[in-house]
Amino acid sequence: MYDSGARTLLESYISICLFWMAQARRHAVQPFVQPFGNYSQSRAVALYNVESTITELSGFFTHLATMVAQQGELAIRIDDNMDESLSP
Repeated sequence: MYDSGARTLLESYISICLFWMAQARRHAVQPFVQPFGNYSQSRAVALYNVESTITELSGFFTHLATMVAQQGELAIRIDDNMDESLSP
């Protein structure tokens, strides 16, 4: 499906995204919830956390897709330039 160079590039981008996702999560502000201990409130907090995580992941994957597309265009241009330079 992918050659080894593209696969390595994609794995590098995924590693970078995971690193920044961990950094963002480390500095994230948790919603303030008073400790009433009732079930519906704890479920609401859990749902909020899931929603914010999904939103965060969406942003990271959108950014990753943009970077991969940009690098793909660059790789195609490099390949075309190599073909042109090698042709007689």
